[in-house]
Amino acid sequence: MLQRSAHDANTVMFVSMLFACSDNKNFIFGLQVHGLLVKVDLVLDLLVGTALLDMYSKCGYWHRAYAVFKELREIRSLITWSPEFARLYLC
Repeated sequence: MLQRSAHDANTVMFVSMLFACSDNKNFIFGLQVHGLLVKVDLVLDLLVGTALLDMYSKCGYWHRAYAVFKELREIRSLITWSPEFARLYLC
């Protein structure tokens, strides 16, 4: 279903799905959403990238969160830094 509608998807839909995957119960689905984002080349969008960063941080995958954070280097903002600071606080 996701593959069929990926071209019609928008940023808000992906952010909502990633927010829903911000716990370990739904982490596998979050990985699938990230794979779809790579496929449709939407990963470097600020909102989606921040949602990915937040999802990985909340699920405890710090190395993946940091990798996404590095990918966002040219479009970082205060919004992007917030999950990173929260992750560091939780460590």
